[in-house]
Amino acid sequence: MAEWDVSADEISVIPKRTKWLLNLLKNAEKGHITTAAGTDFTFGLEKGKAFLVPVLGIIPFYGEVAVMPVMESTSGVFIIDGPTQGDVRPSSELDYEPLRVTVEKGRVVDVSGGKVQLKRMKDYISRGNPPADAVDEVGILTTTLKENDMYYWSDGTHHHDRVHIALGNNVRRDVVVHGLKHMDGEVCKPTISIDGLVIIKQGIFQDNAMEGA
Repeated sequence: MAEWDVSADEISVIPKRTKWLLNLLKNAEKGHITTAAGTDFTFGLEKGKAFLVPVLGIIPFYGEVAVMPVMESTSGVFIIDGPTQGDVRPSSELDYEPLRVTVEKGRVVDVSGGKVQLKRMKDYISRGNPPADAVDEVGILTTTLKENDMYYWSDGTHHHDRVHIALGNNVRRDVVVHGLKHMDGEVCKPTISIDGLVIIKQGIFQDNAMEGA
């Protein structure tokens, strides 16, 4: 701890947020993500129908609830303006035009963006068997620590002020998070609400939400 500019309280609140968020999501109908870049995306929870996994094993800085949303009630547009896994949009190419992904009933119906990254995205989707066109995960982070961003992921994903939305081909989404194909795409500085309650504002977890819920 002496080597990091963080306090014990800042670490200990991460599992508390994660467990609180897990309980909130279990009883919620839907989540909504917006960003200044143009994301307007709804993911289905349907009061217990979405598979939820708390991620607390990556210590000390990281916490997350991984949501495998209900396909039929997941739709909208999300803008991948951060990096992806799998080198579709590597962290060295964040000055390229972001990828714009349009989803209906949990599946990708359109993708647009810069020519090079767009081709990689289409190749990634088409090479899956079945095609990796499903929203397999919405990863909601419960850490607010910049120190988190220095560790764990060499691809630049899972930063403290982002949400990741994964495309894949998981056919067992009621019991596991990852299918044979799974690619997280980072959406920067999101505002996330659960049934209207804002839990993250421009990438920062709102601890006052826990008091008001």
